Amino acid sequence: MKQLGRYLFWGWFLTSSWVFAQNYQQLIRSAEINLRKKEYSGAKEAAHQAREKAQTEEEKQAATLVIAKVLTEMGQKEEAKKEYQKILQSSISTVSQQAEALMGLAKILREERRYESAREYLARIFSLTVDEKIKNKALTDFLFTWSESENLAGLKEAVENLSQRKQADWPNYQVHLFTEAGRILSSYRDWTVRDYKTSRRYYRQILSLPGVSSEVLLNAWLAIAGSYVAEGHLPAARKALSEALHLKELQPLHKATILREMAKTFTGENDYQSAREALFRALQLERLTDGTKGNILAEIANSFYKEGNLEKMAETVAQLLKLSGANDRDKINQLLLLGNLHWEKKDYQAAAQTYGQVLQVRNAGKNDKQEAYNRMAQVYLLMREIAKARACLEEMGKLPDLTEEQKILLSLKIAGTYGAEDNWQEMEKIIKGVEKENKQLLTAQLIETFWKAGQFFMNSRDYPVVEAFLKRANWFRASSLKEYLCRFVPQAPVGVGGWVQSELVKDKKNREARFYNYDIKSAALLLATDVSAQRPFPEEPTKEKRGETAFYMCYDRQGWHIYVQSDEPRIEQITLENGRGASSLEMFFMPGENKEYYYQWIIKLATGEVNVYNYHSPHRYFHPLENTPGNFQTQTAVIPTGWGTTIFIPWECFYDCLPFLSGNETTWRFSMQRWDPAGNITWGGRVHETGRWGLIRWEIPPEQEKQNILRYLIRKAWYKYQASRDAAVDYWSCSERGDKEFYQHYLQPEITRLDLSGQQLTEIDTWPGEKLESFLKEIVPKWMEFTYQIEGLRKEYLSKKHFSGK
Repeated sequence: MKQLGRYLFWGWFLTSSWVFAQNYQQLIRSAEINLRKKEYSGAKEAAHQAREKAQTEEEKQAATLVIAKVLTEMGQKEEAKKEYQKILQSSISTVSQQAEALMGLAKILREERRYESAREYLARIFSLTVDEKIKNKALTDFLFTWSESENLAGLKEAVENLSQRKQADWPNYQVHLFTEAGRILSSYRDWTVRDYKTSRRYYRQILSLPGVSSEVLLNAWLAIAGSYVAEGHLPAARKALSEALHLKELQPLHKATILREMAKTFTGENDYQSAREALFRALQLERLTDGTKGNILAEIANSFYKEGNLEKMAETVAQLLKLSGANDRDKINQLLLLGNLHWEKKDYQAAAQTYGQVLQVRNAGKNDKQEAYNRMAQVYLLMREIAKARACLEEMGKLPDLTEEQKILLSLKIAGTYGAEDNWQEMEKIIKGVEKENKQLLTAQLIETFWKAGQFFMNSRDYPVVEAFLKRANWFRASSLKEYLCRFVPQAPVGVGGWVQSELVKDKKNREARFYNYDIKSAALLLATDVSAQRPFPEEPTKEKRGETAFYMCYDRQGWHIYVQSDEPRIEQITLENGRGASSLEMFFMPGENKEYYYQWIIKLATGEVNVYNYHSPHRYFHPLENTPGNFQTQTAVIPTGWGTTIFIPWECFYDCLPFLSGNETTWRFSMQRWDPAGNITWGGRVHETGRWGLIRWEIPPEQEKQNILRYLIRKAWYKYQASRDAAVDYWSCSERGDKEFYQHYLQPEITRLDLSGQQLTEIDTWPGEKLESFLKEIVPKWMEFTYQIEGLRKEYLSKKHFSGK
């Protein structure tokens, strides 16, 4: 034991000596690496040590810069500002360091929405003698402050003023100015106020600048064409591209780019023959690399795929495969599409052979080979060559670096092939072996793998196999989930104080505290690819005591209300230390049991800061939560036992899936985790483990209260529609910005119809429940999603206008 102690001592001594012996360069490098990895505590400590060991003032300022950046990422903005100011106030800091400090301060001010102050800092960089790239970045950020503040008129005025600036020490100043301004105007997030016309004017100003390279001119023409495409003016886009073809000193690659963009405009009109003519012209250009030729051949093959022309597509793909220098990704994608086309034509043998060619592509990765083997197995199942299907799956199992879940899913698919042969005994034997070998696997993972295995056999119509897998999944699901009943109340408590004093909290039957410890090791890989929000997530919990966590829920006329009580024995110390060591809450829900999307948010209890993550892109049937007044709202406050947190989610976001209406899902999925240095806990599985989340069941409200909710929602929808309608009328009826023909023949008649529906609301207080529900289902979606209605009408209008003759 004494000898072991000596070994441990010398190990500690040598390690400590190495740490203390690190020089400035090693420390600053360590700080930068940790910053990139988002390991902020380590980055901050290393940067502070580097500053202490700095030998020159320049080294000291460089370390200060890193400290400021780390503090910014940690959300300690006031401390970060002080560090940046040290650099600006130093007479020894370099010009580049001053520019970085100005950029850092501007970033913080932009996050605080203090755009005018941010612009002042950014404008100071324009006069510094620094690299042109730094100035260009500052100019880009400067222009984006106008976009961020939703002031496009201010942007245009700023561009006008900036265009008068002398550019002797900044040769490409005007090119960058007009390029960035044009890009902002043509890609602004609110499409109703995008200004393509002014955007094109900026790009055309680049065309008139003296001494501009042919590459810059080409990019300007491509941007002009792109803006026409965005507006649906495809002939105008082609005209711009034709003018680009006449530029002097164009390289063959540039001409190929123009012709490929021209082909896309024909494809947008479903004129695949003209698209191919442009692509064949590109293919004949001299000195093109195999990579570029491969790109062009892939686009030609894709056009044949869209037409369902199997023979021509196969010929083109064969040409593509002969190009040794072509991009392997093009080869793989086109082989998979060609296999799909064979599949659609029920030529399963050819489909299997084509998928098999993917395996021969030099740089086909593990995922490509998995996809090929999967599809080969499925077509062999359709051919009832089940032994071949099983062989494909077994070959897939030999691929390197398969995850445990992939191996389990593969075993289940192999088991299913025996079921497809009516060998149910062998199928059951393999399944039981999988379950026995993976007892440590969380229930939700097993549920998910059984679901995926069932989906695999849907394509081959092996329905008894599918049913067997789904029964297994349902058995696991039924054996593990928690449930909570969300009750209706006429008026939910207001704020944390209201909840603390409410009868809802005093009534213990509303309290849910069945949390259990979070298995960090099983979650680590999932979190590695998760959102970048910061969680208190130590490798080992501290020995400090963690208080109990509980939540309460109810709903009223306006929406869903959640109250979380996070007890904290250290609350006084944490408050004294400005939130150091505080917990955060992470919550999820799905508005149903089997939706393809869900919602997530993370709340830092010490600051009340909240980040919302919507796991879907906005569209007609998905309404993202936004942390704004009237939408998703949270409040966190210190209470005697720790923290109280309220969450409000309005019914407007879920008017089409209200859980208390007949025909809608009456059970929603919900999960919650608390991240704490003393140990992390969860109510329902891992963070994105939807199959094991708990279930929220909704109490049916009294009939009169249900009608009140529906009346409230209908009126909200009417007011939302009126605001969208007025903005649309203002835009589309304008002779300069809009399209009067579209407005008069498409939009105005639709508005008239929807306005007539609104006139009925004078009698809404007398409507029975059946009429309220009918109105909610038939009219409210049109009001709520009026902007999507416009997009649909616009698409119909442009299709008839441009494509009706084709």
